[in-house]
Amino acid sequence: MSQCDPSSEGLADFLEAHSADIMRRWGERVRTTLVPRTLPPADLNDTMPEFLNEMVAALRGKSPWVSTPLSPANTLAEAHGSQRFRMGVDISAVVREYCVLREVILDVFQEEECPLESSALRLLLDELATAGAEALRRYALENEQMLRASHEGLRQSELRYRLATLAGSDAIWDWDVPSNRVHWSENISQVTGLSMAEVKSSLTWWTERLHPEDRERVLQSLQSAVDSGKAHWMEEYRFMRTDGSYIFVNARGYLVRDTQGRALRMVGAFQDITEHKLAEQEARRRADFEQHLIGIVSHDLRNPLNAILMAATQLQRQEGMSESQLRPLHRILSSARRATRLLSDLLDFTQARLGGTIPVTPHPVDLHDLTSQVVEEVQLAHPDRRILLEQSGDGRGEWDGDRLAQLITNLVNNALTYGDEHSPVRVHTVGRPDAVVLSIHNQGAPIPTEMMPQLFQPLRRGSGKSSKGGHSIGLGLFIVKHIVDAHGGSIHVDSTAENGTTFRVCLPRHPSQGLPPPCS
Repeated sequence: MSQCDPSSEGLADFLEAHSADIMRRWGERVRTTLVPRTLPPADLNDTMPEFLNEMVAALRGKSPWVSTPLSPANTLAEAHGSQRFRMGVDISAVVREYCVLREVILDVFQEEECPLESSALRLLLDELATAGAEALRRYALENEQMLRASHEGLRQSELRYRLATLAGSDAIWDWDVPSNRVHWSENISQVTGLSMAEVKSSLTWWTERLHPEDRERVLQSLQSAVDSGKAHWMEEYRFMRTDGSYIFVNARGYLVRDTQGRALRMVGAFQDITEHKLAEQEARRRADFEQHLIGIVSHDLRNPLNAILMAATQLQRQEGMSESQLRPLHRILSSARRATRLLSDLLDFTQARLGGTIPVTPHPVDLHDLTSQVVEEVQLAHPDRRILLEQSGDGRGEWDGDRLAQLITNLVNNALTYGDEHSPVRVHTVGRPDAVVLSIHNQGAPIPTEMMPQLFQPLRRGSGKSSKGGHSIGLGLFIVKHIVDAHGGSIHVDSTAENGTTFRVCLPRHPSQGLPPPCS
């Protein structure tokens, strides 16, 4: 039998001496009977050890009792109730935790056979009950605040949803699949011109307003989405407005299913895309017309141009032609060749627009040799200009030689056209381990900053002062870019007033190498 003082001071000493054992027993009973086993011990005990210490201090008169609102024990009881709410512990378990604490304390007193004054015991039990009530009150208050916040959040969500639908251009629909009832947002009036009184909630109403040519396809698609277990559905179709005309609609929906996979609801958006579709059709019609026209012109003009070139070449070769007779023949040949180049550019442009790229046929080529040949040809055509050529490293690779010759010709001619007439054009080819780099540089006014983003777009021309710029229709750099892309390469442009303009083309030795090599 333990020797203990039955007074309040003795009760405080006893609780302090046995607090660790009391908390251990309390934790074991609470865990096995009241709260989930998955909670760690630290979360389970939480404020209880501190609460027991405050009870000891109150018994010694050093701290106010739980019944005092601002007492530490009161605060700890409230914190315990709040913590249990956040943990998801049932409210009945919170009440039982204080009952378990009372039972454990009494069991320890009984085992130690320690007598207590009835007043001290009654005070202890009353305070434990008060603490349980405080914890319960805080738990209920937390729950009420959460419900109030949930209701307010729901109200705000509904308000935001309504404002969003009114502000947007989409009509929102909610289809109850089992009943075939459809709820439409107010935007349906804005989209279709129908008043809300004309809008019916039956799926049949929506079905009847589908264009006859689209109805079967759309209904089959919708039924397939419902039956197949898909989560999403999307279709474009024509829908009848209030005046009998049809608008193009893009409809998309999300299916909600039960645990067996049965479709319960489909919520989606209904958007008028009529302007987009009409613009798309008009753009397609214009593109088709342009490509058709370019194809006809290019094909029909090539034959007479070839005849002119052949006839002028034969006349030029005749003996006994005077200088006055040869001069117009030279102009005829020059003009015919320029027209032929323009036609070739138009055909390449048409091919790029149709297929997205220019076809190439790679075969072994030495870029050094090819560049030397092209530079020599261009130099003959511009005897009054200087073109300097530098070459280093291995220039071999697999490319389409004809296309690269076209690329080099376009870039060198571009440099001659827009560069300073008194400064040379510098052409440099250098072999790297994985690529060959072609650089073409000219001094002169830099390319305007606003032109850089559209430099390789079709039908764009620079503002060079040379009259030679008039011979171009603005397809040269567009074709250059497509030739580079077709070879898996990259092209970079630097242009400043101090350093002039440099076009740098990087070509992988084998177009199938993958990513374009860095062009630096």
